[in-house]
Formats: sequence, C-alpha cells, structure tokens
Amino acid sequence: MSDYEYSDDDCPKCGAQLAGRHCNQCEDGEIDLDDPLWPDAVRCDTCNGTGHEEWCRECGWDVTYGRFLSPQDEAA
Repeated sequence: MSDYEYSDDDCPKCGAQLAGRHCNQCEDGEIDLDDPLWPDAVRCDTCNGTGHEEWCRECGWDVTYGRFLSPQDEAA
C-alpha cells in the first residue's frame, strides 16, 4: 500500500481536508494487459480511470466513486 498525501481540496460532504495517492494498480488510469485477446488498455477499476485515489479521512467520502467508503459512514 502506498503512502498518501493531503490534498489541496476539501471534502464536499464535511469540509475536512481530503487525502489522496497515486493509484498503485495502474498507470495514468489505464491497465495494459499485454494480452493478444485484449490489445488495448482497459480502464482501471481501482481509481475509476483517474490515475489517483482521493478520500476524506474524517467522514469516509470516496471522491473517486462519489460514495462513502463504508455503509456505516453513510448512516452517520
């Protein structure tokens, strides 16, 4: 797991400072499968094709997917 950094942006849900990191599953949002059946790169599901992940450490809002990381966070 890679280290994260604080973002310059604030959480749209609670206003706390967001945290983020470069996606460690892809390169710039795409995965090159090196497979003759899939000659083109496919979008990374981990970062939703953005190349980075961003979330709120306070309320659990996942900016990448526009949802809370845990159903418990959403209920709060």
